[in-house]
Amino acid sequence: MKIGQTLPPSVKFEFRPLTVGLGPVAASLQDVVSDSVDVRAAEPLQSVPIGPEFAAFETLDPHKGTIRCLDLDSLKQRAGRLEVLGIRLIGVRHGESELNARGGGATLSGRGDTPLSPKGRQQAQAAASQLYQQLGGEEWLRKAALEPDRLPVLVASPLSRAYDTGAALQSLLHEEADRLSLPPLSLPVEKDPDLQEIDFGRCEGADARQVSQTYPNFGGGVDFLHRFPGGESGLDIMGRLDRFLTKVEKEHVGRTVIFFGHTMSLGVAQLLLGQTKIEEGGRVRIDRSKLPNATPMTLTNPAPLKESLDGWYLG
Repeated sequence: MKIGQTLPPSVKFEFRPLTVGLGPVAASLQDVVSDSVDVRAAEPLQSVPIGPEFAAFETLDPHKGTIRCLDLDSLKQRAGRLEVLGIRLIGVRHGESELNARGGGATLSGRGDTPLSPKGRQQAQAAASQLYQQLGGEEWLRKAALEPDRLPVLVASPLSRAYDTGAALQSLLHEEADRLSLPPLSLPVEKDPDLQEIDFGRCEGADARQVSQTYPNFGGGVDFLHRFPGGESGLDIMGRLDRFLTKVEKEHVGRTVIFFGHTMSLGVAQLLLGQTKIEEGGRVRIDRSKLPNATPMTLTNPAPLKESLDGWYLG
């Protein structure tokens, strides 16, 4: 069977879930360090077809799993709709996790729920302070306490490294409200599974360099069509982020939405809003180096109001 060939129905993958406790770091990570996961023997890869909801893309090389963007303008139109609806969308990748720190960034960490490292907690607090100032600081918070629609909608992946990064902003805003003697804030951090990191399946916890040797397609952030053995493909993530962006558009008109996710969820959100640099020939690639930990990234801003003879309108 060749890479890229669709598997027959009789061939099924068995997904073995990874559970990581939140005890001492040495205990919580002993089952997911890279030397405990052997991916030297390649498994057949399952291909995923591009569905009609992604008409802006087409297959470029079915064996390498690459896709091409045919219509960047249609992706940018989605971002434009959010802006006309007065939606400010900000994405934040989680702070450094314990597994990130222990693996030096070379360990595949997807659905394994490793907590933030001490550095990651500091990064989350720094991101919270940056977001507070970006929202408008003390003056904004005084108004928002009286007009709750000014408060941001906080949404996070249920994985603790992302959720706790979002909770740092929640805690800071509550602390500031108490300091300023403001009314209590209603500011939950909603969990949305569509924001989870890609499921690496049986490659979870493996050394990324070894995975790249066994599955060269996965080495450069360009394979969207093949699923990791027992896991997900880039197209699967696109489907999840498409649902998330649709919910934002329908449910949060006029609001600021801040979501806390992962490398792929943030990178794919940028892609679906037409904010990813398309390579020569239209090839799509998620550049992980452009998605640092705990760095707020504004994806859309409300369209400015313009004055006309009939009043004000969104321009």
